Amino acid sequence: MERVGEAVLVPPTPEAVTTPRLVSPFVVAVPIGDRERSFGVLALGDREVRGGLAPFSAQDVETLSLFAAQGALAFSAILAHRQRVAQERLERELALAASVQQHLFPQLPEQLPGWELSGFSLPSRQVGGDLYDFLPNGEGTLLALFDVSGKGAPAALLAASLQGALRVAARQAASLKELAYLLHEHLATLWAEHQFATAFFFALREDGTVRALGAGHTPAVVVGLDGQTRLLYPQGPPLGLVPNPRFEEDTLVLRKGELLVVATDGIVEASNRVGEEFGLARLRELAAACANAPLGELATRVLAGVREFTQGEAMSDDFTLVAVRRTA
Repeated sequence: MERVGEAVLVPPTPEAVTTPRLVSPFVVAVPIGDRERSFGVLALGDREVRGGLAPFSAQDVETLSLFAAQGALAFSAILAHRQRVAQERLERELALAASVQQHLFPQLPEQLPGWELSGFSLPSRQVGGDLYDFLPNGEGTLLALFDVSGKGAPAALLAASLQGALRVAARQAASLKELAYLLHEHLATLWAEHQFATAFFFALREDGTVRALGAGHTPAVVVGLDGQTRLLYPQGPPLGLVPNPRFEEDTLVLRKGELLVVATDGIVEASNRVGEEFGLARLRELAAACANAPLGELATRVLAGVREFTQGEAMSDDFTLVAVRRTA
């Protein structure tokens, strides 16, 4: 019995003549394909000679196999070209999406009395699901940071939707608790599939008072004037994850020179080759080391620290960090 992918030469036997699957007892068929794909079959029947029909020979099979091989090369080239064109189109579309997403990140406020702000985001793919935003509110400035579940384009679309909802809800909500609940409802009702987002919200006032609300997010790091760090933990579940969530606000006061740092889990959960995570302890060390450095250097040094720790391992999640320093 011939194996799949081999040429078949049907001899003129009585069994062949009576086989209903054969149109002719004089048939040769060779596969068109390679080791990975099959494009079809090249078949010939009724080899005419003087005096009637004659069976095909092994030489005929070899010749037909050469034609089939050329056909397979042509089909492979056509498919490769189509795949290359499709890939190039996808890359152009993703590059455009990445450009659009970068423009969704806010410009830092030109003047924010009493505060210095910095934000940085690097997706693990062309686009990602991390997002931060700075918005004016009645008390001063609202800082929001989100980490949407999933990766790539689906997460980026959800993040863009969440940013739009944030800008509407921020004008309606009288408190961070109400803001978090409005965004939770947005996620819970908008998407058919169950998706969620972790978040941290900070309301910054000119007098140094900070109201904070965390929703399942990585703890924030506070660096004091003495260089000591403490963690600010979230007091509620991720947005969109559980019905009727309960959120709680914290209040703290930052003195001149003190620093508040919040990152997404792509930083603290970055792993090296043996599976060890970068962790909050290393983030705290870097934040303390940068307490008096220009605020924009913090993200650069953290990114360098993560890359050194992971020993060149590819990013498995988006990398986002926002920092706030009290200046008055």
